[in-house]
Amino acid sequence: MELPGLGDARLYVDCVTTIFGLIEGADTSWLRDRDTANPIVRALMHTFAARPGRLRNTWTEARQRPRPVWHRAAPPATASGLPSPAVEVIHVDAALEREVDSWRTADAPGASRAVTWLMIVRTALARAGLPLTDAARLVVDCRRYLPTDDRVNANFISGLSVEAPVDGRLGAIDAAVKEDLEAALPLLALVATSARTLAVPLRATRDKRPAQHSAVQLGYSDVGRLSPFETLPWLPDRPRSINAALQPWAPSDISVFSGKIGHERSITVSYHDNVHDRRLLRKAAEAIGTDPIGLLAGC
Repeated sequence: MELPGLGDARLYVDCVTTIFGLIEGADTSWLRDRDTANPIVRALMHTFAARPGRLRNTWTEARQRPRPVWHRAAPPATASGLPSPAVEVIHVDAALEREVDSWRTADAPGASRAVTWLMIVRTALARAGLPLTDAARLVVDCRRYLPTDDRVNANFISGLSVEAPVDGRLGAIDAAVKEDLEAALPLLALVATSARTLAVPLRATRDKRPAQHSAVQLGYSDVGRLSPFETLPWLPDRPRSINAALQPWAPSDISVFSGKIGHERSITVSYHDNVHDRRLLRKAAEAIGTDPIGLLAGC
């Protein structure tokens, strides 16, 4: 099973393509069509109604799963308590993207692009000297659990915690991610998050203070191939690139956005440069953009 893209860029893609369509005088139904009502309920019914035992098994697994253990390590001391967002932008050309695909075919048959690039990014950050936790948080678009014709433009994502140590085997990590997606664990997490938000609105907020003794948790969003963007009027002889800065969950964390237009991949690494040494992030970005195959050695 290939993962066509885990993260969510649906609203962004629809907005941009609609704007260009209107400029060209094309008719679009996107502005007229209404969103599906009660999407979480519909997703639950679509996913579990035919097999109630699946819901019971998934719920049991979710309750029994141990919480990730964050092995704490101290990042560089911060000069200021204020957030200082920074990004590194990486463009992977078509030739390198194809090299990675060839490596997958030969060395990790069946592994998804999303998890392959997750491991490339994690290895680059670890080799640059960043103290990553073994667990990573994947952003999952929960529209995968809706009927095909349903539409949701609001935030419909969930986080999936996966054990992805840098020295782990790509095939095993990929299999675990696919198993969790098939079990619909992200959908149950979305339900739980929505329930908590309704019960205690706005009480759980992100800690804005730079952490003094916190390991680095990686948040990763891979939106796959954005086919609608391939027909947009890109500048000739310039790389087709899409980038998005994703706010890290905590000041010591790092968030990564990854997506493809055609066979060109864009990766945006978001972090706080008053927590992390910018030179380390640039070192990791250079490795990702020039030698992804080298970063897969041992995977």
